[in-house]
Amino acid sequence: MADIRRRQFVKKVATAVAVSGLAAKASGEREVQTPVCISIPSFPSATIAGVPLPRLIIGTNSFLGFSHTSLGRDRWIRRFYTPERIADVFIRCLELGLTAVFGPCYAPLLSALDTVEKRTGVRLTFIGTTFGDPAIIRDQIKQLKEAGAKFCLLHGGWADSFPLRTDASRTLTASFFLSFAKQGLSPALPAIKPTDCNPLSRAIATAKSSPCLSTRWAFT
Repeated sequence: MADIRRRQFVKKVATAVAVSGLAAKASGEREVQTPVCISIPSFPSATIAGVPLPRLIIGTNSFLGFSHTSLGRDRWIRRFYTPERIADVFIRCLELGLTAVFGPCYAPLLSALDTVEKRTGVRLTFIGTTFGDPAIIRDQIKQLKEAGAKFCLLHGGWADSFPLRTDASRTLTASFFLSFAKQGLSPALPAIKPTDCNPLSRAIATAKSSPCLSTRWAFT
């Protein structure tokens, strides 16, 4: 009797494994199926550095776990928003006419961008930003270029906290702008505080005076 129950259990497990394998195979087949055509409506836009951009750009903090609310919220976001779920939201945004996304060189985001392209045949315009330790900014610039970014912004936190009012700091900031340009990325620097605008403009002027910087200047 015990042997019969064991055989029944093994049979059930084998059936479950087989069904799971078929589901995984079907999932894999979905990943390589022909992109589905979607209709992208017109949306108010502007052309910056030769690149058309919608006037409303998709943000990513709430997908990548930068909630600015709590550590618990950040952890929940990272568990819930898998690359596939992020891609679902991006595709809905495309259906509303939003064709550009702003964010860092972060693996879940890059995977979501690839997934959107596989599923729709459309590549969202990627506006990249650096983040974290300034010592690795130049490495991030290269990664953003490889990820297909059209623009690169120093993180807003840099503009709001870095002492740009000194010549040395303005020169350093200008050197990052030049690194953007050398990678073929249109450089820009966001600033939340209006009082930062004048020193930022001097940093930009320093960079623009270099022959290495083309006319592909983005926005500030």
